[in-house]
Amino acid sequence: MILSAHILTGAAVATRIQNPILGIFLAFLSHYLLDIPPHKEYSIDNIKERRWGKSYYDCFKVLLDMAAALTAIYFIAGNNLTAYLGALAAIIPDGLTLMHIIFPQNRLMSKAK
Repeated sequence: MILSAHILTGAAVATRIQNPILGIFLAFLSHYLLDIPPHKEYSIDNIKERRWGKSYYDCFKVLLDMAAALTAIYFIAGNNLTAYLGALAAIIPDGLTLMHIIFPQNRLMSKAK
């Protein structure tokens, strides 16, 4: 899924729950709820095929999407640390998947898959 949806949902969930630890945990779980329906994702074929020279545009799209979502959080929630921690928690599964793609021999990453 596009990361901005995960980031914004994670931030919203984390800030709406009174208990910050529970809010951050629920933000993490929101990732899996958002991944249930069929949806469009980034093309990371260049990364999967280890064509690093062609992956700059893919990385730029991801970073631009993340920056836009974090900017939106800043304008909506200000410097609310719980919002940013919820946003981070909500994208952890995709980060682990990316690490597994980049480092397939790593035993820890294969368990996170």
